[in-house]
Amino acid sequence: MNDVISILDRQEGPFRVFSYKDARGKKPVYEFIDSLNTKAAAKVVRVIGLLKEYGPFLKRPFADKVEGDIYELRIHFSDSQIRILYAFFGKGNVVLLHGFRKKSNRIPSEELIKANHRLSDWKSRCDQGVIEL
Repeated sequence: MNDVISILDRQEGPFRVFSYKDARGKKPVYEFIDSLNTKAAAKVVRVIGLLKEYGPFLKRPFADKVEGDIYELRIHFSDSQIRILYAFFGKGNVVLLHGFRKKSNRIPSEELIKANHRLSDWKSRCDQGVIEL
């Protein structure tokens, strides 16, 4: 996982990508990526690199708007559909909120609820100065 974290934590490109970190310091998206096999994780990291490069200009087949402030990175690997839910905030910033394997045509509501909860928490802690960018 350390290789993945070092790659993801590099702020290269015009858009800065952060991983949501809960109050205990856990980064659920990093943990999700770490749970994938090496090739799938590498593909996810590559698509996150595209997000760093293109930000809101990244479109299908790599990204799409889901609802409200929530967007998805769309990664197809073998017979899996991997999704990373994210949001834009501030000027040129992206926060990765939630990762999961998609098993049906629709994103399950519980996955969107998690992403929206994490986005609210992130915004609140940024406003309070708990999270420094």
